Amino acid sequence: MKKIISMIIVIIMISSIILVSYADENLSKDSDISSILADKYGIVVTIDNDSIRVVTSPSKNGTITIKFYKKTGVYEIIDVKGNSTIIDKSVIEMYEKELMEEAVKSASYPDGSYQNTFYNYEYEANNLVDPWELRRPNGAFNTYYFWCYENSTTVSSLDDFADAVEVLDDVEKDFILTVGSGAIEVLYTFVQAAPGGQIAQIIAVLNAGGYAGVDVYNAATDVGNAASDCHDNYFYVYNNYAYND
Repeated sequence: MKKIISMIIVIIMISSIILVSYADENLSKDSDISSILADKYGIVVTIDNDSIRVVTSPSKNGTITIKFYKKTGVYEIIDVKGNSTIIDKSVIEMYEKELMEEAVKSASYPDGSYQNTFYNYEYEANNLVDPWELRRPNGAFNTYYFWCYENSTTVSSLDDFADAVEVLDDVEKDFILTVGSGAIEVLYTFVQAAPGGQIAQIIAVLNAGGYAGVDVYNAATDVGNAASDCHDNYFYVYNNYAYND
């Protein structure tokens, strides 16, 4: 499903590609400091002017900062250790091209044996001889993975992970339809800010990008909850049945 949606979104985005130029950090010198108070998630808009919107969000390990450069459409995620990751259209389009090229490789799998998502929770189901491969996000554009053989002990847990991935695929599609052509970079920014599907960081990304509305927040919450379920099921199988030799 991700590859089909990718093709549609890339076509939409081609007509509105903006050349990316990274914003100068000196923007902060003349920024207007917002007086917005922390919401129920502890999210605060610290800067909001014509050039940049900066949002901070607490996590269990520290504060995550999301910057949205309004003139270029670039997101910057600064993690709790101060590491910075840029999410922009040019990087996304390059990655989507690679995904479409890989679609041919995946076409030989029987229906229902493989699913991938923009969030990078994925599975490749196999028979009793070859192990399943389960994947989770490693940043916005890569995955960690491990193998697990299907047998009478593991089959239920493998099915639970696959079911969770299928749900995530569905709610990602709903989010894309709700938000429009900007949804792809927002989804990738979700992954960078909240790989485990943490709702607070997902809402912070929406706030940084200026997305609002009940429908948008509901669709994003569905994505976050689905990603969290994938995360939990992934680690249940990993902690109990992983095979990596």
